[in-house]
Amino acid sequence: MKHESLVALKTFRDFKTGLENRNERKIKTTNSLSRTKKEQKILETLVDDQELSQEIQKDILRFSQQDLAVKKSQEKILKIRDKLTKIVNKNKQVLEWRKKLQKGSWEKDHSSPQKTNRVFKHSKFKELKIDF
Repeated sequence: MKHESLVALKTFRDFKTGLENRNERKIKTTNSLSRTKKEQKILETLVDDQELSQEIQKDILRFSQQDLAVKKSQEKILKIRDKLTKIVNKNKQVLEWRKKLQKGSWEKDHSSPQKTNRVFKHSKFKELKIDF
């Protein structure tokens, strides 16, 4: 049996991408073979102005639509932030107002939760002490 030599193995460096292949390969047609270099340069510089202007208009329209979409999303974010800020501020004011009301109710009763004098009922159960 013959063994393959390591030289015959291909690595990723040996392969070319499609882009590299396309750039190296120039299609030769009978029409292109008869052209001179001057004609080739002239043909490469020719551009259809109408098609070019249409493509430019499409790009301008696309970019303006993207700008409008970004602006619209920024406005939505600002509205949401305003709404959340209003809710936070309202909650802070309600909390302060509740504190004032609670403080006022404690002063009227002349008692606070810390100073309550409770009277507990005596239970029927006996006390049980456990010493260790």
